[in-house]
Amino acid sequence: MQHLGADLIPNDRVALFELIKNSYDADASMAILRFRDLNTDHTVIELWDDGHGMDEGTVQSNWLEIANPNRKKNPRSESGSRRVLGAKGLGRFAVARLAETTELTTRRAGSPEVFLKVSWDDFNDDELFLEDVEIGWGVRDDPEVFDHGGPASVLYNATLAALHQRNKDQPDDDLESDLNPDTDTDAAAGTGGSASNESDSHDQAAVEVLHGTLLTLSPARSPWTEEDIRELSASLSRLTPPPPPTELGVSVVPDFQIALDLDDDTGPALIGPSPTIAKPAYRLLGRIDGAGKGTVHFTTTREDGDAEIEVSIPEATGCGPVAVDLRLWDLESEALRDLRRAEGGIKTIREVRELIRNASGIALYRDGFRVQPYGDRDVDWLGLDARRVNNPTMRASNNQVVGFVFTSADQNPTLRDQANRQGLIENAALASLRGVIVALLRLLEERRYDLRRRDTPTPSERERAGGIFAAFNLEGLRETVTAAYPNDARLHQAVEQAENDLERGVEGVQEVVSRFSRLSTLGSLVDVMLHEGNTAIASVNFITAELKVLADEAEPDLAERLRAFIERLRLQIDTLSHLFRNLEPLSGRRRGRPKKVDMLTVLEQAVAVLEGELRSAGVVIEIVGKPRTVTVDVADVMQIVINLVRNAIFWTSTNQRPGERKIRVSVLEGDAEITIEVSDNGPGVPEERAGSIFDAYYTTRENGVGLGLNIAGSIAADFYDGELALVDDGPLPGATFHVTLRRRLG
Repeated sequence: MQHLGADLIPNDRVALFELIKNSYDADASMAILRFRDLNTDHTVIELWDDGHGMDEGTVQSNWLEIANPNRKKNPRSESGSRRVLGAKGLGRFAVARLAETTELTTRRAGSPEVFLKVSWDDFNDDELFLEDVEIGWGVRDDPEVFDHGGPASVLYNATLAALHQRNKDQPDDDLESDLNPDTDTDAAAGTGGSASNESDSHDQAAVEVLHGTLLTLSPARSPWTEEDIRELSASLSRLTPPPPPTELGVSVVPDFQIALDLDDDTGPALIGPSPTIAKPAYRLLGRIDGAGKGTVHFTTTREDGDAEIEVSIPEATGCGPVAVDLRLWDLESEALRDLRRAEGGIKTIREVRELIRNASGIALYRDGFRVQPYGDRDVDWLGLDARRVNNPTMRASNNQVVGFVFTSADQNPTLRDQANRQGLIENAALASLRGVIVALLRLLEERRYDLRRRDTPTPSERERAGGIFAAFNLEGLRETVTAAYPNDARLHQAVEQAENDLERGVEGVQEVVSRFSRLSTLGSLVDVMLHEGNTAIASVNFITAELKVLADEAEPDLAERLRAFIERLRLQIDTLSHLFRNLEPLSGRRRGRPKKVDMLTVLEQAVAVLEGELRSAGVVIEIVGKPRTVTVDVADVMQIVINLVRNAIFWTSTNQRPGERKIRVSVLEGDAEITIEVSDNGPGVPEERAGSIFDAYYTTRENGVGLGLNIAGSIAADFYDGELALVDDGPLPGATFHVTLRRRLG
């Protein structure tokens, strides 16, 4: 019993979620989680629901039977409106982790009230068999809890009255009533459900709760602090999603509310999503079928940005259909000003940022209920923060995205729970689901980048304006202002705006420094590789010579095998030596020394470095042109060509058209210039992306950094008075780039 209960559940929050799932499966309209005597050694936890309840036979045959198969046989709730969340028949044993004893009081409509008491520590007696553990229980014909005017009715009426009054006291603000544009005001404010609707329409009309279940857990095994309650409240707010928009085609999520009552002066609070998440700057809604195809809707608070996009996601094969609602914010101060009235009052920009971060994470819902722990703020199950490290300009971090992913047990049967209720089993279906979500997030990020690019100065423009080298730390100023003028809202806003401008300036510095530090670092890395590699080759050559001596002295059979082995070693040594010779022009010791070389020879050297990548991708490359002597730094030209060809290799390898994958590298001569042309037969560059691909860190590749084209263009412009351009009508039907060099070509 210890293994099935307390040991199997990772923490107290998950244990409570398991119990709330049972209320959901019982068709309850509201579950009330109540804490009494917090911060003491005898804290009591109560969970009330107004579900169907249980009669005597159900308690005996279902609740008291371990791993009862009833849920497997009946996958829908009694009303038929909900896909049940429990399946293994073990969730109720989670209470063993929470408290020493459990008192169950339950009543089915028209039946007597059933009560029992379980002391979980009794199961730790090694001398007893399971059947020997005594459980006190009985039946009451005169209900004490679920009856007219009984404790359940009193608690529910008090809770509904408090929630009704709180709704009336809330300010009339769009953010408070617009969690989703497709829902009415009451549902958006979290007052759905039969009981609360009744309260709303009749101004606190009394309700009678004559059936349901009460679990009383005491004393709690662990103390519940204020921080624990805050974390619990945040997790509960994501347990059920806001009503999904009609575009998603998701079956209506059944009305199910959760109220948290701390038995103090604050009164009960309805747990629901933060109004802050109602107005994302960018949003992507869509439904993807089991083959990865679907239509997504992109919306934005910016003008002329909305779009409907047809998508095809190869990663989707295996997980089944999913519906996705992704919401993304810019966290700069200016972008968050419209959200400052959220949560019922004026907030500082810093507080609004914190509200978004508290709600952040991409949550996975199955049949209207969240799958733990996906969606917890500290659970980056999609690796979003790692993606952002590689590309900070384009990618969104986990703390600025709020997502809702909808699945169902019937349509996604291969997404299966782990035994400890902490996520899904790692299999192909889960990997496929991750691929779908990341692909859609990538689309959202690209759209966001394009819109931001329209009105954001380039790094060079910021540099010319002088903002890029402004003061790098306003912490001291902010502290001084806060201490001297704590109530001056306008002054605080001005400081926050200055901090925002500083952040943008630092980003510009990072782009410029990163670009050129990569160039200087490359030479140092090549130096180390050549030194260590050539040392290793010399050592292997020595060993090979020793092996040859041994072969000459060995028996014929062994000598033959040794000579064959030596020959294989020499072939590998020759391959490495050839690679190192091709890399030598990139050495830091040789950079910055222009010399006369044949351009075709330099192109061949650059392509040779990528020989392995070309072979692995199955790409055929052709070098075309006449010999031409030029004065260049060989490392510069190789860097340009390597970046362009490597880019072409990737996109050509994604080509879905039948036929050979091809890249063509050409030398085009002019009177006072020379142009290197790199063309491929990949998918090409979409027209709407053509203006962005040369920006630092812009990339549509999932693991790309977005610096290759930017570096190539910088070398051409800064050292050779040239340019890098995407051109139409190239020799191959995909993308064609021209690198024009005009200086130092004599």
